Amino acid sequence: MTGVNGYATRPGAMHIAMIHAPMRYAWDLDRYLAGSSVSRPGRLAARVLRPWLRRWDRETAMRPDIILGNSSAVCARIKRYWGRDAEVAHPPVRLDGIEISDRDDGFLLVAARLLAYRRIDIAVEAASRLGRELIVVGDGPEAGRLRALAGPSVRFAGRVDRGTLTDLFARCHAYLVPGEEDFGMAPVEAMGAGKPVVALRAGGALDTVLDGATGVLFDAPTVESLVAAIERSDSMTFDRHAIRAHAERFGVDVFRRRFVELFERLGVRESLYRVDPSSGG
Repeated sequence: MTGVNGYATRPGAMHIAMIHAPMRYAWDLDRYLAGSSVSRPGRLAARVLRPWLRRWDRETAMRPDIILGNSSAVCARIKRYWGRDAEVAHPPVRLDGIEISDRDDGFLLVAARLLAYRRIDIAVEAASRLGRELIVVGDGPEAGRLRALAGPSVRFAGRVDRGTLTDLFARCHAYLVPGEEDFGMAPVEAMGAGKPVVALRAGGALDTVLDGATGVLFDAPTVESLVAAIERSDSMTFDRHAIRAHAERFGVDVFRRRFVELFERLGVRESLYRVDPSSGG
């Protein structure tokens, strides 16, 4: 099994590829570059290379025997771009060390690489407009632009360690997903703490967020739409235990069972994937 479709396997070997997203530079370049600080020469080079990258990506996508996509949305992209069917296999989300929390310090939270396509700008502007405290975790090329957009209620925490992030999950009021994520592990981790997620109705959130039960989905990647969704979320009462139970559907044990079922269906020899519990693996 590989995490890339371009990996070459030995003749006769079964090739299973788990895909987190078809190559973004090849298939979704305009959205990736929109609003970004990528230089003009960089944009030109990307567009010149795009046809070649698409050909390479599509050709190598024919190599795997089985393709797994990390969300329903990614599987749909695989079908659209590569013309291949893919099975959904959600990534394993670590919920160890994340406990259900009844603490609410009132702030909104987002943790992501600060890239333009993630639309953190929408979260920054929405929180600034509402005067709501927002903590932005992460770093990236758009950090300067985002800081310039931010009002006094927005705080940039930069990169933080696992313990700090877990503490922020426990204390936040809600977690925000302002742009389309391929899957989105951090929102599931926030749900592991029993916190609702306010997310764009697209990408991995379609698999992970139950509108009205584990969070709120909004339809358009605009400040106005996110503001309305935050206000809707504020007006609702969520069952944190139900949110945690839903998050556990994406845990490590579920991921392992998914692959055992796949290997059994394919007739893979059990000794190749079964782990001896006494080994600690």
